[in-house]
Amino acid sequence: PSPNSVEGKSPNKHNKIYVRVEPLEDEVELAIKEGKIPEGKIKKKDQEVWNAFINAGYDAKTARSVRAVHNGNILIDQTRGIVNIGEVMEMVIETFNDVMKAGPLAREPCIKIKVILDDLKLHEDAIHRGPAQMYPAVRESVHHLTPIFTSGETVIIRPRFFHRSFVFYGLASVFLQFSLFPLWHHSRYLGMRMMVITFNNSNKN
Repeated sequence: PSPNSVEGKSPNKHNKIYVRVEPLEDEVELAIKEGKIPEGKIKKKDQEVWNAFINAGYDAKTARSVRAVHNGNILIDQTRGIVNIGEVMEMVIETFNDVMKAGPLAREPCIKIKVILDDLKLHEDAIHRGPAQMYPAVRESVHHLTPIFTSGETVIIRPRFFHRSFVFYGLASVFLQFSLFPLWHHSRYLGMRMMVITFNNSNKN
């Protein structure tokens, strides 16, 4: 594994994953936003996607190593000669997607991140490298790296659109409350009058 990679261990300590996290290149990010690079799992025979990565600045070897794109983030597999990697790659991709949806600070969506899988050490018995073991290992390694992959700081972008919508609906509710309150109060008063009149009439009878 690379000296910059971080080790993630499965709960049973029999599987280890080594991952690096780097900022995604601007050219690749732009290609994803423009739709030249599709989101989702990258198939091995998808030549058009490989060409899109090459046009964005990747060499052919790196382009063919991209395994998934999710929410503007990519997963690259740079492992070599790993036995049984095909059995766990789907779990690695699923966990990558989950981590990109929910980051390490406040389960915030991650943006413009390149996750590089450097190495894997898997238990020879399939029962010891199932989802219950692989998911935590991948999640642990990526979570440890994500806050420090650039400048040592992680930021959360304030959702301005949510703030504006909250203010709008807040003001709207206040307006409706004060505009409808006299009508509600008047109807309540009329209802009480009707109840009194009905009660008096029943007593007279």
